[in-house]
Amino acid sequence: PLRSRFQARAIEAFSVQSVVSDLGEGVLQALGKERAQQLLQVAETLKAVEESDPQAGLLHVSDLLVRGVARHVTTFKASRVPNILRRYYPYFLLPSRASGGKQPGSSTVTTVLERFGVNSESG
Repeated sequence: PLRSRFQARAIEAFSVQSVVSDLGEGVLQALGKERAQQLLQVAETLKAVEESDPQAGLLHVSDLLVRGVARHVTTFKASRVPNILRRYYPYFLLPSRASGGKQPGSSTVTTVLERFGVNSESG
C-alpha cells in the first residue's frame, strides 16, 4: 500500500516504441539487430498471450523485462539471451500441463521462445 498519493506513479502499457527509445541506439547496436528483434518479438508475443488469455498462467511482461535483458546482454557480452531471459523471466517455475498443472504456463513460454529461435540461439 502507498503511504501517500505522492508515491503513486503512472505505469504505462508495454510498447516496443517506448522500449526502443529508452534503450537508445548504442544498446540496440551492441545487442545486434537480430537479437534485438528476437527479444522484442518474444516480449510482444508473451504480452499478447497474457492479454488475450488471462487464465494462461503467465507472469506479467513489462518493458523492464526487455530493458533488463538487453542491458545485461550488452554489458556481459558472453551472456546468452536464453540464459539471461530465464533469470529475468523465470517461466520454468510456472506449472505446465505436462507436470499435471491445469494451465499451459511454462509450455506456452517455451513454445514462444522456440518459435522465435531464442532457445536454440548459440550466442
